[in-house]
Amino acid sequence: MSKITTPSKPSLLLVGNHCALNEALYRRYVCADYVVTWLHPEARGGSIGHFLGDLKAALDQERPTQMIVSPAPVMPRAERLSKPALVLQAHLLAPTQTIELAFNAGVPRLLFVGSHDIYPGGATLPNAEEDVRLPRDTTLGSELATGHLACIQMCAAYSEQRGAQDIDYRSVVMSDVFGPGEVQEQGTGKVVHALIDRMHRARLQGFDRVVIQGDGSQRRDWLFAADAAEAAMQTQCLTRDSYRQHTLPGLRHLGAGSGGCLSLMELAGAIARTVGYEGHVVTQHSGIAPGPDQQVDDTRLRRSGWRPRVSLEAALRQTYEGYLKSKLAATAR
Repeated sequence: MSKITTPSKPSLLLVGNHCALNEALYRRYVCADYVVTWLHPEARGGSIGHFLGDLKAALDQERPTQMIVSPAPVMPRAERLSKPALVLQAHLLAPTQTIELAFNAGVPRLLFVGSHDIYPGGATLPNAEEDVRLPRDTTLGSELATGHLACIQMCAAYSEQRGAQDIDYRSVVMSDVFGPGEVQEQGTGKVVHALIDRMHRARLQGFDRVVIQGDGSQRRDWLFAADAAEAAMQTQCLTRDSYRQHTLPGLRHLGAGSGGCLSLMELAGAIARTVGYEGHVVTQHSGIAPGPDQQVDDTRLRRSGWRPRVSLEAALRQTYEGYLKSKLAATAR
């Protein structure tokens, strides 16, 4: 548990694993003069019982006025597909119990940060908030979607139930977030970090090609972590009436994306330029079906005043600089 303490400041409890998004959320709220306590579920080795015990203690001790629940994926997509029970545990059981404990402890304001995986594959892009109602292909990791949809509905229900006038729980759904602070262990990082790592190694070792799995045509919406953190703060800072005006009845969440999407091959080319890798990028069929194209419709959130500010080139450069710093720190240990 990491903490910065300063008296007479608003208090925030951030609940989520180490990842680029949560690192950015932590930094953004500290810069906004919050007292931030960060509780890491993975520190307990996946034990929900131990984590919930830590959460109860943190709620009793810190008495936060706000919470952010951000259950970032803890394993690669292929592993999520093969271990659905673990996904449900990480993305349904733990977050819903976290929200319930926050409500019972009287935390007045809470933001749930969900994944774009709530949207079904095959829907017309970009995915709007109401697209969660479309039929879902159950082969595409629907356990994560089930968990995050339950959390979104839970936040809306707590905010609207009778006798909870002082409770204001909200949700924002992010596209693919990347940036400094991503998981560093080889093979478990997200796509951007994994490609940076492989191209950096290939450049140092003089390899003439880097292989990416699949045909490289899958298109995703790549959102820089700092912009994602601003989207979270914007969602949380809207007045209650404004939040209701910008969301739909029964679907009280907003979407945050970059405003465009790139194929995996286009992303790889941009990363190669950032890293300085001059070899070839080639595709190879992996035997694992690629996920669907995805892009989050952030029209409603943009109408409220938010928009991404960091260009892809600048975002990749900052991410690569963070990667190099983490490599240097690891070498020094």
